Amino acid sequence: MKSICQMIFTLLEIHTQAFQFQLLLRRYLTGYILGNAVTFRPEEQNYRIPHAHGLGLIPDELYKSLESSCGGDYQYIHYTNTHCLHHLQTFNRLLSGIYFEHILEPICNPAVSIKAERRYLNQKLKNPTLLPGVKCRDEWHSLSEKWVNDESVQEALHVRKGTHGIWKQCPNYAKAPFNRTINNTIPFHAYLSKRGYRSLIYR
Repeated sequence: MKSICQMIFTLLEIHTQAFQFQLLLRRYLTGYILGNAVTFRPEEQNYRIPHAHGLGLIPDELYKSLESSCGGDYQYIHYTNTHCLHHLQTFNRLLSGIYFEHILEPICNPAVSIKAERRYLNQKLKNPTLLPGVKCRDEWHSLSEKWVNDESVQEALHVRKGTHGIWKQCPNYAKAPFNRTINNTIPFHAYLSKRGYRSLIYR
């Protein structure tokens, strides 16, 4: 599930008042799995540096320097704290070639224009033998939109004609058309855990 789905799910049982629906949830739902789930907003960014250090992406010396100069706050840095800004710049440079959503996957080339990328992907879609050359996740996301809107695919999925327009990928979290009212989901996970729901949450 995407991070947005996590927010929706954790609130699902808490905010519903329908007794029958709660009864169905307890009967058929035993737990949930979340991948790359949102936990803190906006403080989540402060955990990026300890996480990168835990993965071995930055050396111990840099991590200790960041800790001592920034005091654990890597988002709201005063312009006079030059030591923290310098170490943070080093951190960003070291991780500039890493796709942080999944460090084992390649990052898309930011220098390629959107038009050039679409033209490149269209060529690959017309020639399936070129598809193994698609490497980064954003390319697969772009291809998935074209795939799901293909008539033969929709026919195979038994999508009834006229029931849907053009299928598009969910918008980026920052561009999603709703207000953010919850910045910490841990209490909701704790609530569900006390109710007996098991969870597997991974990054």
